Amino acid sequence: MPAIMNHKIGRLLAIRLGPGEDLLRGILESCQKYDFQNAALLSGIGSLKEVRIFNECLMSTTGEEIVYGYDQEPRAWGGRQGVMELCSVKGTVYTSPNGKSTHDLHVAFSNSAGTVLGGRLAEGSLVNLTAEIVIGELL
Repeated sequence: MPAIMNHKIGRLLAIRLGPGEDLLRGILESCQKYDFQNAALLSGIGSLKEVRIFNECLMSTTGEEIVYGYDQEPRAWGGRQGVMELCSVKGTVYTSPNGKSTHDLHVAFSNSAGTVLGGRLAEGSLVNLTAEIVIGELL
């Protein structure tokens, strides 16, 4: 069932993260610095030397109930596996009325063989050369 929201895009923020910067922290800190209370990631490309993601998986089954969720620890790529191409970063960042920020950001990346992987972005995903991100403020 589709959801219709009355948001409009306000300001646009283009950021470039450099070597060794954490992708998730860079996005969240930029939203905070420029006071983007609610934001949507519109575009994201670059290269990563380390990638940390969560993948949704089967958590438990009891009777006919099947529960899915995210593992406690993120999966990791990088290091000796080589540099990954950041193909996409998408998702949202919201700040609740009490000032707490929440996010749901997902990445797609490829290895040197061109295999594309993806999942929910975790801290520890480090930029190799650059990551160029465009963020739209939701009004």
